[in-house]
Amino acid sequence: MQKGRVIFIFLAGLVLVNMVQCCFTELLHDEAYYWLWSKDLAWGYFDHPPMVALFIRLGDVMMHNELGVRLLFILANAATVYLLYHIIKPAHLQLFYGLLLSITPLLALGFFAVPDIPLLFFAACFFVVYKKYLDEDTALTAILLGMCMASMLYSKYHGVLTIFFVLLSNPQLLRRKTFYLASVTGAILFAPHLWWQWQNDFPTFRFHLFERSREVYSWMRTSEYLGGQLLLAGIPAGLLLLYAAARHKARNKFQRAMQFQLWGTYLFFLVSSFKGRTEANWTIVNVIPLAVLSYRYLEANAKPARWLLFLLPVSVLSIVALRVHYGTPFTKECLGIQSETQHWKEWADSIEVHAGNRPVVFLSSYQKASKYTFYTGKTAFSTTEVQMRRSQYNLLNIEDDIQNKEVYVCTYWGFIPDGAKRRDKLITRATNFDGFVVDSFISWYKLLITPLERSYSVTGGAEIEIPVNVVSPYINHPLPNERSRLTYRIYEGKTKLGDYETDNLLEPVLATGRASVKVKPPVKPGHYQIFISPTQDNFPPPINSPAIEVLVK
Repeated sequence: MQKGRVIFIFLAGLVLVNMVQCCFTELLHDEAYYWLWSKDLAWGYFDHPPMVALFIRLGDVMMHNELGVRLLFILANAATVYLLYHIIKPAHLQLFYGLLLSITPLLALGFFAVPDIPLLFFAACFFVVYKKYLDEDTALTAILLGMCMASMLYSKYHGVLTIFFVLLSNPQLLRRKTFYLASVTGAILFAPHLWWQWQNDFPTFRFHLFERSREVYSWMRTSEYLGGQLLLAGIPAGLLLLYAAARHKARNKFQRAMQFQLWGTYLFFLVSSFKGRTEANWTIVNVIPLAVLSYRYLEANAKPARWLLFLLPVSVLSIVALRVHYGTPFTKECLGIQSETQHWKEWADSIEVHAGNRPVVFLSSYQKASKYTFYTGKTAFSTTEVQMRRSQYNLLNIEDDIQNKEVYVCTYWGFIPDGAKRRDKLITRATNFDGFVVDSFISWYKLLITPLERSYSVTGGAEIEIPVNVVSPYINHPLPNERSRLTYRIYEGKTKLGDYETDNLLEPVLATGRASVKVKPPVKPGHYQIFISPTQDNFPPPINSPAIEVLVK
């Protein structure tokens, strides 16, 4: 059989397997969240650029089910494999396909509708064009290179690392006039996203750079990062592939770019692990240089190549195990390992039965709110409690639409809303929860509270008076009532010390646009954070103000 036919048969089989997998695999929590974005296409979203939403929308309009959501991602995954084949041009087909089956995430998880799949696809496009650009310095290849740059950035901001490390591997690119053409092309194409960020006060940049929770460093975080990279490289062949990639000596500028991409990205996120949480999949683009460099070494060295093929049955078994985990309830029922992709439609249907046509409010659970909407088509909203992360729900108009309406509140930690008319204790195979019918839902999640000073130093037992400005972006919001007031919450590190009332009712505060909030810090010396919030009834206080640092001496 001709080589060209084998790759297309392989890709057809991969697409078919992934399509069948979708019939048994419900959406991940994040997939449902990204699907929510796709209902309203924009140049940007709270967490990521818009490519993931566009991919989902194109499939979802064809069929509203799990396969529709994932269709473009399945095709992009297959196209990435083909581009790898085009880059490597393997002479040893058995080794090439053994390599593909050894890099676990490429074939095991390539059907999920997550930003990593389009990022990986456009990165593969970028490297294909860059390889051609090294040989053909033309305006056309430069424009194509710029288009690939923009597409990577529209998929995930991590694409900037690929551009940076390629430039670092070949600084002579700066002497090419066409490279500036590529850069300008990419910048122009990416400009609409930056304009969206400016219009919305840079929510994505603020979230990733400032709002993600900062953790006290632990060596476990770095250990988890290193272990995650080993698993991401391949189960169980990851160490062998990394060894092979490290041993290969670059023979040209393209392979040098592969080396800079691989080790530069690993090093960047290793350093990042000392500053905060680092997820294993953030290095997903390294699948490309890992495959290219390790193949070149294994092709020339028979002994480690034999080891790769020797480990191949276990590699295939790991792919099967992951697909069984996501596609069946086996691991939950037999091993007690919870799955995001089983029984959640049943969970959503159970809530719908009790909620009826009422909007459903989930407490600080944007993923579950999205999942409920996907599987029922009904309105859901997610609150945002202090020290919990904000989400796309903070930018949507859903909160405005459910004001003063009867809602169904879902909670998972024993919270009982004031004035709840009915309480349901619901048990499903996905998770258990409490549901409450609340007569009239009022919230203030979009209110902006700006302290005039961000830090204070006081002696133990002293009271602080914090002046704040309050801005309401609402147009047709219900008037505040006697249960609408300012409260504050105190943290010591990540430990919540309590929620406290103030004498500031919200009605006069909104009338004047300012308030003076009296706060009593703890008597014990230490560093504390205070958040001021407009609280309604006994709902948890939302995020409306930045942290106010207080040093008690």
